[in-house]
Amino acid sequence: MADWTTITNTATDADSPGTQVLMEALRDNAIAITEGATGAPRFQTASITDQAITNDKIADYTIQPAKWTW
Repeated sequence: MADWTTITNTATDADSPGTQVLMEALRDNAIAITEGATGAPRFQTASITDQAITNDKIADYTIQPAKWTW
């Protein structure tokens, strides 16, 4: 799992160098968001397109008994 790194405004201002640490944070933060890493922002229900998550995309037994198929 990728770690979330807070990127400060001073690290990205016009006079700051593009460091390896900054580039890694930019790369890893996108992964950390999707993996739900500690400190990373969470997806909100409103940001998920209607019908984007279907029963076929949800693993059995991960949501609730109503999803179970026997």
